[in-house]
Amino acid sequence: GSRSRDGAVHRFRPGAFVLARHLDVPVVPVVMAGSRQGIRPGSLWIHPTRIHTRVLPAMRPVDDESHRQFAARVRETIVRERHRLMGELLRQ
Repeated sequence: GSRSRDGAVHRFRPGAFVLARHLDVPVVPVVMAGSRQGIRPGSLWIHPTRIHTRVLPAMRPVDDESHRQFAARVRETIVRERHRLMGELLRQ
C-alpha cells in the first residue's frame, strides 16, 4: 500500500487479497488515526504525535467473492471503523 496524500482511504490494491485466498489465510484489517499529524504529506520530517490503532477481527473471502470484491469489503470495513474511531477521539 501507500500513504494517502489527502487523508482518504483509497481503493486497495489486490495483491494481498489474491495471496490471502491462494494461501487460505485471513486478512487482518488495522485502522489508524493520527498518523497524518506526525508524518505530514510531502514532508521528510517526522513530528511527535499520538497514533491510535484498532486491530479488527480477521476477515476471509466468501465463496463466490472475487479478490477485488474481497478487497472492497475489507476497505469498507476499515473506512466504517475509522470514522467510528475518529468520532470517539473527537468526543474525548
